[in-house]
Formats: sequence, C-alpha cells, structure tokens
Amino acid sequence: MINADLIYQTILKSPTFTFPKKEKYYMLNYIKAISNSGQDEKLAINNKIIEYKKRKKPLLLYIMKVVKEEIDKGKPFAKALLLGKVLNEREFHILMSSKGGLAAGIEKIIETNKKSSKSFAGFALLLIPPSIMITTLYVTHDMVKNVLVSMVQPIVSAGGTPPPLPAYLEDPSIYLYVNIVFYSLIALFVTFMFILKNKFPEKYLRVIPIIEEEYVLDILKSIKSVSDGGGINLANTAKALSNGETNKIKKAIFEEIIERTSYGKEKISEIFEKYGANYNTISSLKIGEDSNNISIGLNIALEDLENRYKRDIGIFLKVGLWGGQLSMITIAGKPLIDIMLIMSVNQMNFKL
Repeated sequence: MINADLIYQTILKSPTFTFPKKEKYYMLNYIKAISNSGQDEKLAINNKIIEYKKRKKPLLLYIMKVVKEEIDKGKPFAKALLLGKVLNEREFHILMSSKGGLAAGIEKIIETNKKSSKSFAGFALLLIPPSIMITTLYVTHDMVKNVLVSMVQPIVSAGGTPPPLPAYLEDPSIYLYVNIVFYSLIALFVTFMFILKNKFPEKYLRVIPIIEEEYVLDILKSIKSVSDGGGINLANTAKALSNGETNKIKKAIFEEIIERTSYGKEKISEIFEKYGANYNTISSLKIGEDSNNISIGLNIALEDLENRYKRDIGIFLKVGLWGGQLSMITIAGKPLIDIMLIMSVNQMNFKL
C-alpha cells in the first residue's frame, strides 16, 4: 500500500515545490486577522487543518500538520511556516526583521509581493490580435480560395473573364512566410530581452520605459514597506528583500544597496542611475541623501513615480489595444478588399 504521507514529504522537500500563491495569500491574511484580534496565531493553523480536511486538499493538509508539529516542538511561528514552505526565504527574513509583531510583518510580506506588471497586458493587447489574424489567414487559405473561386464561377459560366485571383491565393507559401517572419521577429525580440536581462542587466531597464517604471516602483515600495514602522536601515532592509529574490535585476540592485550601505553610507541614487532609472527618481532620492534623511527622498520618489506610472500605463494599454486592433484590421484588409472587388465585378457582369 502506498504511504501518502511519504509522497507528500517528498514533494515538500523538493526544491521546486512552492506553496500555492492564492492559498498563501488567504492564509497570511487569516493569520494576520487572528493576530490582530489578540488570539493565539496557532488557532489559524488549527482552523486551516480543519478547512483543508473539509476541502479535501491532502497535500495542504499535510503541510499544515507539519507546521503545527514544528510549532508544538517550540519552533518560532515564522520558522515553522518556512519549514512548511508557506513562506520562502525572502518572506521569512522580512518577517523576522520586521518590527511591530507578526501581523505587521505579514502585512509587509503581502505588500512586497504585489507586483506592478500591467505592462504585460499591454504587450498582449498589441501582439495577440495580429497573431490570431496572421495564423487564421494561413490556416483558412484553402477555404478563402474556394469562396472566391465560387464567387467568380458565374462569370466563367457566362463566358466572361473573371479577375485574376490574388497572388497569396495562387501561392499559399506567402502567408507561411508572413507567419515565419512575424513570429521570428517576436522570438528575436524576446531573445534579445532575455540576453540583455541575464548578461547586461544594467542595460535592460533602459530599453522600455514602462518596464523601468515597474521595476523601480516595485523595489522602492518594497524598501518602504519593509522599513515602515522601524526607521529605514537600508542595509538590513535590502538583505531581507534579497533573500530568495528570483528576479536577477532586482536581486542585483538589492545586493549593491547592501554593499554600499553596510558601512552607514545611505547613497543609493547612484545605483538606480546605473541601472537606468528615470532622472526624477534619482533626483528625488538625492534630496533625501543630501538632507541625511533617506525616507524623505524615498517618499518623494514614490509619490512622483506612482503618478507617472498610473498615467503611462494607461497610455501604454490604450496604445496596445488600438495598435493590436489596427494591425489586425490591416492584415485582414487585403483579402476583404479582394472579396469586395470580386463581388462588385460579379454584380456588374450579372447586370450586363
């Protein structure tokens, strides 16, 4: 008979396993609510065990039992959550370095996990419509050809000379080449950005301004969130945020902040300048550095950047939406025009 607990134990120990994001969000908010109420946080774990049993979530149930066992053994609550992989290394260090109790630490984790990633939707709006149309025209080539041939058949039957079929219908490889070129350009751009991100991270944020805004906004918000309530110690904050950070650029920036601020020098504007941050952000951070109060510069930079991002992402999404629609219409325009022309010729011959 298969030992289910042994299977779950193997899954939990796997380096690739991560606790489901949605369940993590629900759990952390629930623990925070229990903590804010003044009740023992362990009550949240006990209730989650009952919940997962009722919902028939055996793996999550097993993990909650592991967390409860570790707490019963005397492990700190945060350490038990780490061992159950409810928290990753980064979140664990944020929670351990947080001032203000467990609820305040969890709130910081939730805030730092919020990503400004609306630009992805803009790229999708821009690229998906023409992709669908180009692929559809290639796949339905024979169908379109048969429709056009049937439309000119009455002209042929009456002894007339129909207009010639468009070249792309006589040679179906034309749309194949269009597909190859289109998707090759997308692949080339993605490859270029991937190489830039991994080999030349200092250049990556300079390519597309909206991506720079998202990255810098996430980093500054994380620094403010983790530091909030206990004064800003950039070195400790960056250490907490760099632990377990999977994004290479963000990790590189955090590590440079650690290196430059470990000896009391709170000069981070040069780091953001090095990675291509907007001048407004850099100058705002310098205000705080010059006044020996980095929190002032951080607040100015965040307020300015949040307003700019809100405006720019709105424009970017509109450009993506309209650009995608117009490109789709343009691609579809040629066969549509051909159909209209053939229909008009067909009608003219019937009148004659």
